[in-house]
Amino acid sequence: PNSAPHSSPPRALRHLGVIMDGNRRYGRSRYSASAGSSDDPAAPPSSCGIPSGYLRGHHDGGLKLVDFIGWCIAAGGYTHLTVYAFSTENYSRPQGELRALHGVFMTFCSKILAKCEEWDLKVQVHSSDGMAGMPKDVVEAFSSVVAGTKHNKGLVLNVCVGYTGRDEIVNAAKGLVGDVLEGTLEKGDVDNMTAEDFEQYLEGGARSKSNPSRLPFDGPEPSPPLDAVLRTSGEMRLSGFQLWQSAYSELFFLNKTWPEVTEDDLRRVNEEFEARERRFGR
Repeated sequence: PNSAPHSSPPRALRHLGVIMDGNRRYGRSRYSASAGSSDDPAAPPSSCGIPSGYLRGHHDGGLKLVDFIGWCIAAGGYTHLTVYAFSTENYSRPQGELRALHGVFMTFCSKILAKCEEWDLKVQVHSSDGMAGMPKDVVEAFSSVVAGTKHNKGLVLNVCVGYTGRDEIVNAAKGLVGDVLEGTLEKGDVDNMTAEDFEQYLEGGARSKSNPSRLPFDGPEPSPPLDAVLRTSGEMRLSGFQLWQSAYSELFFLNKTWPEVTEDDLRRVNEEFEARERRFGR
């Protein structure tokens, strides 16, 4: 799913990865001190279904993603956008916060389905745990948006949910071992295996169906390597995001939270990317 870099790579940014960080920090800054807000993760949502207190930052982050997708489409040139929505480590957050996040996912899927025809957007899900930790209604919401957009030909949106890059690579290795045990692969095939051969076991690859953790609906199709990764909130790490696919990515770190991102920020990332010289180790 992630072919080797071209010998003469284009300067245009085609595939952007985004680590959407800082929703809670934004929520605490924007809403926690407001009248009637609550910092209690178990606090009920407002009458309109929007999380209360700092958890509302997640709601605003979901709306920002819808805006961001529109900006990418309006900018032109993008073929893929991959976003880190929920890591496997996030399952350890308080139950009230998890419920709020589940609601954000449901709202996001609904809004995207309403936009998919206008945008010709194709949505795919990457999940190293097969979304095993997600409630049924969230899984069904993502299943609906994947099915409803699978024939679209525009921007491909890869949403990483219940995902971490290390587990994706471990799953690929398990799939390879399974093929050897079943006789699909011979020892000589393994001895001569290249990185390009191995990545066929990653999510979206031709052999990814051999992986032990599969989605309960159509899995992703292949995507090219990430040209760039953008992380918000001032943190400077990948946190397990697309570890294989980001091997030669240009990295951008924005010192503002995800809900604060503007279209000008995306434009500046594009401009800086085009100004950088990508050597790919040469």
